[in-house]
Amino acid sequence: MSQLNFKELFQTHSNKESNQPVNKSRFILSIGYYFLVMIILSAFLFLALDAIAENSFPELKETITLRDDTNRLFNEYDNILIVLPNSVMDLYADVNTYSFEETHFVLVYEGYDDFLYVDNIPTITSDIIQSNLDNDLIRVATTLNQIPESLDSVPVVYALSLEDRLEFTSFANSLLNFIVYLLLFPVIVLFLKPYIFIDLTQAKTYQTKWMSLIVAGYLYVLAGNIISNVLIEVMQLLTNTQSDTAMNQAIIMESLQGNGVILMVISAVLLGPIVEELIFRKAIFGLFKNNTIAMIVSSFAFGIIHILSEPSIIDLMINIIPYLVMGFVFGYLYIKHQRNLFVVTMVHILTNLISIISILLIY
Repeated sequence: MSQLNFKELFQTHSNKESNQPVNKSRFILSIGYYFLVMIILSAFLFLALDAIAENSFPELKETITLRDDTNRLFNEYDNILIVLPNSVMDLYADVNTYSFEETHFVLVYEGYDDFLYVDNIPTITSDIIQSNLDNDLIRVATTLNQIPESLDSVPVVYALSLEDRLEFTSFANSLLNFIVYLLLFPVIVLFLKPYIFIDLTQAKTYQTKWMSLIVAGYLYVLAGNIISNVLIEVMQLLTNTQSDTAMNQAIIMESLQGNGVILMVISAVLLGPIVEELIFRKAIFGLFKNNTIAMIVSSFAFGIIHILSEPSIIDLMINIIPYLVMGFVFGYLYIKHQRNLFVVTMVHILTNLISIISILLIY
């Protein structure tokens, strides 16, 4: 990687470029349309797909049972304790269960042995639960509106429902995501077409340097990942909590294991990075002459749009970190190449591609 000159990098655009007339209306229209689709139109699309699934394509939905939920939690975490009412014990006849009061029983993760033995029966008390939570050894899941009185003061990480529910399949989620990007891609490209051509003309001067520029850019991404992991560890220590997987990441991981894998790959590897770089770099940076201000605004916008569905403020504060850091990394690369879109977009595509391949190989 070349030597960094932060003073030069983050200074206001050169006078030559600043004096050129810039039609900011195209940037504003692009940003406005992006958030219109992502926040409002996507909600209408969700409702429309829900209606279609209800009336014409029931295969777009699947029934999620209490047993499905508990299996998902045990597969996702290795420190789960689930308190359930005795009325559903028949669902877990093949699972080791432990008494909790007279009306509830407990499912625990494999290897848990911190029991209190009452008449030679392994029992878990609320004091044991609280102690393990304080030491960050377990998470608690329990049924919604049926939390035992002795757990009133215990933080419940998950609230499960006894009732079966219908949810979109992974294919339906992939399809919805794909449609959103199909709505975004051509319109935003049309809005920003003049600036794309300018960047394309400049990018032609890179010639044989393309590969080295992309590889160097990805090394910055790896450095950003290290910084993200450190910051997440610090935040978890400060808040004394373990954050869950970001909802955005969880949806992608689930979709990659279902029938909609091709749609998700196209969205995450191709359409998503291009649209996001057009908005969070080209459009947002286009509104500001000062690189520092542009980077801060674009990075926070990039982070927020990826963590809108987090279950708590703590989860939001922790899960936004990697997106904020990546926003700064991509912003830095954008500035480093004189606000040219193409290198940072290729690095973004490569980053997502490697992440997708990793998920497919691991899971």
